[in-house]
Amino acid sequence: MAEHPKHLIVKIPLPLPSPLPTQLFTPQKRPASPDPAVDVILVDSNSEEHEPSLAQRVSSPILEPASPLKPVKRGKPTKKSPSRSPMSSPPQSLDNSVLPDYNFVTDVTLPTVDMELGKDVILREYQALACNGIVPLSSPSIARSGIVILPCGAGKTLVAIAAACRIRKSTLVVCSSKIAADQFQREWVKFSTLSPGYTGMFAGDRKFPWNGASGGVLFTTYAALTNSRPDREARHMFEFIEKQHFGLLVLDEVHVVPAATFSRAVCSIRASCRLGLTATMLREDDGIADLDNLVGPVLFQARWRELADLGFIANVLCTQVVCSMTPIFADAYTAASQRSAAAAWSSDAHTRSLLSILNPAKFQACQRLVHYHETRGDKVLLFSDHLFPLRAYAVALGRPFINGSTSQEELRIILQRFRESPALRADGVPVPYGGRFNTVCLSRIGDTSLDLPEATVLIQVSSHFGSRRQEAQRLGRILRAKRRSEEGFHSWFYTLVSDETDEVAFSEKRRRYLEEECGYHYRYATGVEGKVGADLVTRGGLKYVTEEEQIALRDEILALKKVEVEKEEMIESDAEDEAGEGKPVAAGGARGKAKAKGRERGKAPAKRGGIVAALERKMRKNAAKEL
Repeated sequence: MAEHPKHLIVKIPLPLPSPLPTQLFTPQKRPASPDPAVDVILVDSNSEEHEPSLAQRVSSPILEPASPLKPVKRGKPTKKSPSRSPMSSPPQSLDNSVLPDYNFVTDVTLPTVDMELGKDVILREYQALACNGIVPLSSPSIARSGIVILPCGAGKTLVAIAAACRIRKSTLVVCSSKIAADQFQREWVKFSTLSPGYTGMFAGDRKFPWNGASGGVLFTTYAALTNSRPDREARHMFEFIEKQHFGLLVLDEVHVVPAATFSRAVCSIRASCRLGLTATMLREDDGIADLDNLVGPVLFQARWRELADLGFIANVLCTQVVCSMTPIFADAYTAASQRSAAAAWSSDAHTRSLLSILNPAKFQACQRLVHYHETRGDKVLLFSDHLFPLRAYAVALGRPFINGSTSQEELRIILQRFRESPALRADGVPVPYGGRFNTVCLSRIGDTSLDLPEATVLIQVSSHFGSRRQEAQRLGRILRAKRRSEEGFHSWFYTLVSDETDEVAFSEKRRRYLEEECGYHYRYATGVEGKVGADLVTRGGLKYVTEEEQIALRDEILALKKVEVEKEEMIESDAEDEAGEGKPVAAGGARGKAKAKGRERGKAPAKRGGIVAALERKMRKNAAKEL
């Protein structure tokens, strides 16, 4: 078996040269070490004292081939476990070790696909270096399996397209969601000469192979490949995939692959070369180590801060806003904490989460921030993992929201309006507050692969516990900002937390990762005051100001009987779930009850009472006319 580069961290002082610091991206040779597995931190010599551990990862030749590893199994199947997907059990003869170098030029068994990069497409220098890590210039007929790590918004999709255009064999692209699969397909057709007729789709309701027998590119999702109850069209797609031998298998968001179900599906696919893409090479469990054998070693990695300093991604000003709990909500939170002290995943634990997310002080801070940024010409993304608060915030703001039940057509229209609605008038004056599509509220389905370069502000009111990966992925939603090349421009990243709640500890863990690993520094604020949203306060636009409103909202939260955390397509793959840090549960404490009747993705929730539900019905009625 041919040797491959292996991931290594080395400690050397690193000044920041200009224009492009090639030492950031060029693989370094392995230094002499008695233990080749030892990792050492690489520190930027220009770092300030409050930035002690800005890490950099580089690759180096592997000393010996990796040993075979079977798909990981981290949980025992239960009696209620559904039957396996047709793609979940790899053939007995399949070896899960790193694939050998693939000589695609001499491979005459697979047809050559007619695709090249578009003539007007120019790769950035670091993208070209990443592509050379896959198909080396010294061996242009060889493709190596492995992983490319680039920050969100740095062009991982284009790197995969460029590599596939060099290999020119049938390709299977596995994405994290149907939104990501649709976006990947559009980018592939945009940046390459591949005819749309030679692309296929197996995601959501779209299930069709490519045309003809000369090969093509098929886009799918991890959820589709692991569907244990496929319909007739899905079974036909499974049969199509099983008959193919792909020259290249692209695994987007590759950090999810170590999940037991996904690793079985990936190992069942016949491919000569595997390419993993990710911005966050981490999980809350120990599954990342499995990627060396499931996919391959790290071929290339670039640092977040340096790409931002060079203008390839936006600079971001990160702020944590700590909001005091109002007395009514503080008392309810304390009571719920006392009831659930011995049961971390009881219904009271979920009640505590909702009380901290919908804390009126936090709610009003969010309103003021949205008002402030919209009136200065920014476009805002507001994130909440929990669906009940997501609707509450969207209704109060009068803004659209997107979750797992949003139809493809409605999703397309909302995102198109967000991209196209003017933030500034022709005379350069910001559009007054009230531009409905200048803010979009999102559940966790927007964490990855959402390409909205118009977005310059992100506000998160709830998150997936202490997930560092989610923090980095959400930050990536505003790194693509079109205005990033403007002098002095920066995007805004806000995390709103309720003081003296579980949110503080979770936020600290997430913040520490962005500071230490990605190089971003946080500012701290206690509430939102002064001129921020002052006009909104003057005209009485804030919600839940009076005690009567707060009591009604509190009672509505306490009356909720079911968890409404977004059931994302990839929910099973969340590393935090596997590690036991965060498990969506129903009121009875059993995780399986989260799939209760009427709450399946795509079904509208039952008609509810309460102030939030009444406002939501009114908003949806008005939105239906506009959409």
